[in-house]
Amino acid sequence: MKKIFAIALALVMVLSMASAFASYCTGGFDWTCATSTKYCGQGTVEVVPYVKVNNGCGGFKWEVSECASAVSSEDVFYAVKLTVDANADDEWWNTVKITTSYKGMDLPDGTSLTLFNMNKSWKAVKKLITAEDTEASANTFYYDFESKSWDIVNSTFELANSNVDNVPVKDASKAKVCVTLKAENAFTAGIVGNFYVEYTPKAKVIKAEVTRGMIVDALTAEEYELYSGNPVAEPVKPVKTSGMSNSDYKTALAQYEKDYAKYEEYVEEYVAVMDKVAALEEVVETQDYLEVYTLNSGKKDKLLARYVIVDGKVYDIITWSVCGYTYADVEAFFGLKIGTCVDAKLIKANFGWKDKVEDCFAWGDKAPYVVDAECVVAIPKTGDASVLAWLF
Repeated sequence: MKKIFAIALALVMVLSMASAFASYCTGGFDWTCATSTKYCGQGTVEVVPYVKVNNGCGGFKWEVSECASAVSSEDVFYAVKLTVDANADDEWWNTVKITTSYKGMDLPDGTSLTLFNMNKSWKAVKKLITAEDTEASANTFYYDFESKSWDIVNSTFELANSNVDNVPVKDASKAKVCVTLKAENAFTAGIVGNFYVEYTPKAKVIKAEVTRGMIVDALTAEEYELYSGNPVAEPVKPVKTSGMSNSDYKTALAQYEKDYAKYEEYVEEYVAVMDKVAALEEVVETQDYLEVYTLNSGKKDKLLARYVIVDGKVYDIITWSVCGYTYADVEAFFGLKIGTCVDAKLIKANFGWKDKVEDCFAWGDKAPYVVDAECVVAIPKTGDASVLAWLF
């Protein structure tokens, strides 16, 4: 028996790892000895149809009925059930939004209720789980439409009228209620595996110093000679003095015009070279950063590595020494090297998520609104005065 239990437990752990995709659960297989619980739990939602049933004491009680039917102009009833998996993932639940939608109902177009609104709602739900001390098991909740909160199902829970919503039906043949859970994270920062990661597109950084090697690589031999040589002085236009003949002045003026034409050509080429050198600094402005930090109590701690991304690829990797960590740990987990393609879309695909869970219930339209299950209409006995009425 113990052996069967161990096999079953191992299978559950493998399936849990296979379904993980973000936050603590992101990354490949990790065969090191487990030191803490992996908080990867997500959740589901469900529309639960209810009908009113006499309780035998002059009142009524709510009863789940998958055979519930709708009648135009009358109300139908439903509850919304939420299941939070064991060891819930804070990162995932903080992005969850749960809404309702309706068809065939006598409601304004586009009517929708928001039942769960990201981190604010998760904080309240998590508090209930913590109070029940049941984080290690799945928990069930029902929405309270009056208090606009969630009630946890425990040993004292009883479905209340406020847990059941009523909606008027306009077209019984189309009557349907849906509840949708969406969780989306485009990702800019958060927990990834056993690290904290921040992605900063177009990071504003101090411009790097332009080195001689960068200039040599960017310029041709002729351009570099022009850049590194002594600047050409602007020629001075000659002035005729009292002792200068007209012929000498004309000769000096003609030479000046030739020298100035060469000077203008030099200035044009020199400005073009200097523009190339100045452009070397502009490459820094296109840099994105992907920074990896250690975790301390689930929060960002010490910087381990900075990936400098230029034109959608890893251009440089800067590392820091942190006790207990090596860059080899970071590289093995993320698989990023010089030249690896990294951009906003790839960041979202690898570190973010876009999940959707939807459940709907469509009411039938064949049953009458109220019937007595024990009522039977019998054929009148022979000789009864109502026989003719029955026949005709």
